[in-house]
Amino acid sequence: PDNEVDAVAAPVFDHGGAIVGALSVSAPRCCTSLEDLHRFGGVLLGHAAQLSAALGASAEVITRLTSGTPGR
Repeated sequence: PDNEVDAVAAPVFDHGGAIVGALSVSAPRCCTSLEDLHRFGGVLLGHAAQLSAALGASAEVITRLTSGTPGR
């Protein structure tokens, strides 16, 4: 069933502000806590911000990514 897997994701933006990809992590629910998911989400958002910056995303988009709060 779908309720046995948890996942978090973060969008990657290009110079025009379009979503051009995403980074994600999934893991068995039995092996992850909510705290793990928040930690993973924070790491993903940081890397998504770096990739977005490399693709020319605006400072506003980068700020939104780095201030995001992942959720379950």
